[in-house]
Amino acid sequence: MIRARRHNPLTAPALAAAVALAAAPAAPAAPADLANLLAAKAPAVVTVEYLLKIEVSGDLGQAMGTEHELEGTATCSFIDPKGLLLCSNMQLSGPAAQMMKGMMNNLEMTTTPAAFEVLAGPEGKSLPATLVARDSDLDLAWLQIDQPGEQRFPHLDLAARADLAVGDDFVMVRRMGHYFGGEAALQLGTVGAVVDRPHRLYVPALTAASAYGLPVFTVGGKLVGFTVLEVPDDVGGSSSTFSMLTTSSRLQEGMGGLILPAARVAQATEVAREMMAADAAEE
Repeated sequence: MIRARRHNPLTAPALAAAVALAAAPAAPAAPADLANLLAAKAPAVVTVEYLLKIEVSGDLGQAMGTEHELEGTATCSFIDPKGLLLCSNMQLSGPAAQMMKGMMNNLEMTTTPAAFEVLAGPEGKSLPATLVARDSDLDLAWLQIDQPGEQRFPHLDLAARADLAVGDDFVMVRRMGHYFGGEAALQLGTVGAVVDRPHRLYVPALTAASAYGLPVFTVGGKLVGFTVLEVPDDVGGSSSTFSMLTTSSRLQEGMGGLILPAARVAQATEVAREMMAADAAEE
């Protein structure tokens, strides 16, 4: 006669250990995995140099002069093999100047970025580029390499993307300044909230971005989105001290860098491409 084998029930300690194992969070990415991620994504992430022309009018212009020029840099990403780059509109417009305009509504100042040079390739070869489209609401700007020829650029695929949830870890890639040789560097963070107003955004648990326009990835390497600066519509107004303090507190929520999902970036890029095509047809 064949008898079924009798299984011993789990003891209480063993059951508790099994439950704890099932509920344990995923192990953090190993250093080697992060190093591989940086090596894979860094070629598409580049430094852009530009000249910022500032015009100041009114009383401030009389006091400090009406025309100024500053050199600026931004971290941007190739999103097309033919040389289309995505940047932060705010980063290309002089963040400090833009913050001043946001806090002082009566400040008469315009900023115009020009003379873009993209430092691409392992030697940091300088390639001239043109600003072809902007979306100030989403804090996005697109540059195009002027004469890419047959060259194909390493780029980020906006279609190969992933979503995040509260508690998920993410990785950002940025370019350091000239003093550090323009090296690519990682920044790590965790999602603290997901909001849908004014549109879907991932909110880091801590101040995450050292700059805007940085690409953000899952620890597995999938593109999540890009860091942007979201400025509330109601900033500005009175230039009184108390009004400026209130405005500053509202700005702080977005100044640390929010993450605009890659799906929204892809939609905006399609609109930008249509605008570029229309402009080309008129020439």
